[in-house]
Order: sequence, then structure tokens, then C-alpha cells
Amino acid sequence: MKTALALLLLAAPAHAQLEIPAMIRGTYAHPQEFWNNGARLDEYGINAVCVHTGGLNSATVARARAEGYQVYAEFATLNGEYGDKLYKHP
Repeated sequence: MKTALALLLLAAPAHAQLEIPAMIRGTYAHPQEFWNNGARLDEYGINAVCVHTGGLNSATVARARAEGYQVYAEFATLNGEYGDKLYKHP
């Protein structure tokens, strides 16, 4: 199994391997407050942002990507606002 995984990694294009960071260090908040203060997230070791879908727009995604961050959309799932549906349908 380890050999197959190693071969798979070697077979992947080099550019694809370079795009995957060694560790994802993200903020679970909109980066606008950092930007308003003239800061960059990478100055704090952050390389990804996780923003609620309601706060995402094309300008945020474009700027985050231009600064080299990965962008993840957060959306509420199983957050308890479904009444007893989860108990009835586990």
C-alpha cells in the first residue's frame, strides 16, 4: 500500500504537488478587518481563509487568491436549527 501511494505521488504533475501546502493554517473569519488595517494574512502565518457563504463575494475571493490564500466556504450544516429532525432521521 505504501508503495502504491508513493508511486501515485511521483506520478502526479510537479505543479500539482507544489500547490498543496505542507499545512493549512487558516482563519475562520472574513479577512476584511486585516485588510482594512493594511495587514496581510501571511504576515501572521495564515495561508487560507474560511468565510461564511453569506460573506463571500467575487472581490473577496479574487483578493484572497491574489495574495496566495486558499479560500474555503463555510456553511451551516447540522447546527441544531433543524428541530428534532436529526433525532427522527439519524
